[in-house]
Amino acid sequence: MKNLSGPRALGRPLLPAALTALAVLLPAHVPLRLDAATNEMSARDLVASVSNARRTSGFRMRATLTRSNAEGARDVSRQITVRGRFEGDSARILYLCTSPPMPDGQAVLVEKTAGAGPGISVFIPPDRMEQVPEDMFDRPFFGTDFTLADMAEPFWAWPVTRAGGETNLLGHAAVSLEFRSPASDAASHPSVRTWIAPDILLPLLIEKLDSGGAVIRRLHSEKLTNRAGGAWAPMLVIAEDPASGSRTTLAVRGGERDIDVPAGDFTPAGIASLLARGERKDAAADAPLPPPPAEGEEQPGSVQ
Repeated sequence: MKNLSGPRALGRPLLPAALTALAVLLPAHVPLRLDAATNEMSARDLVASVSNARRTSGFRMRATLTRSNAEGARDVSRQITVRGRFEGDSARILYLCTSPPMPDGQAVLVEKTAGAGPGISVFIPPDRMEQVPEDMFDRPFFGTDFTLADMAEPFWAWPVTRAGGETNLLGHAAVSLEFRSPASDAASHPSVRTWIAPDILLPLLIEKLDSGGAVIRRLHSEKLTNRAGGAWAPMLVIAEDPASGSRTTLAVRGGERDIDVPAGDFTPAGIASLLARGERKDAAADAPLPPPPAEGEEQPGSVQ
């Protein structure tokens, strides 16, 4: 079994995730092919390179979600596990809240197929899956500042253009892209700005905008590290709600990738079984990561 010390260990959450998040899982770095004349690539080619770089057969990871209100007081804390299975152009990603119990939805299942938008279902104990309508994708994810849409990443398929020059983020030159919903009149955030670092194929900042261009939610990476086989990764992903002043931190605690995750794990019976045993077997098998350094504290191989 692979663990976090190996070259194919879980290095990055699959993002909205990872950045979306929360998800979250990006594998080892694959160099970009840039135009020799301009040293640039088109917006769509850059998005495709980011997508191709995170392909894997399957993965598991563990993380902690912590929400703080505008005064800085912690009001939500969740332990979650994430697992994904990829077959051709389809993917299933399952988010389980292992602690504390949540009777209104203990698991979120995201399903993607080629040529179609993502589908999201919520598992209601003991054995019921409830499909989430697309107009409710912006409901909170396990009671935090992340949303279900952040877990499904629908905006990556929207029309995209380069939005400007480079900006230095966390020590990397990041390129700004702008995505616009093909159905802007129906979207809660009709456009999305994201800053991607081409040298590490990682989105470092995502801003979701309302129809007037105001930021309604911001997702960003912190504590980048390259200890997982030389691949850069964010150990923290933060969601901020500018209106309320609250913020939620997703801290990666461990995981593995390039593994076979059984298809049965994504069925109602499989989800119920995973929740019943509290993911104890997987948690024991995964090599743990040390806690992220405190704010302002530097760790080897990281960029603050």
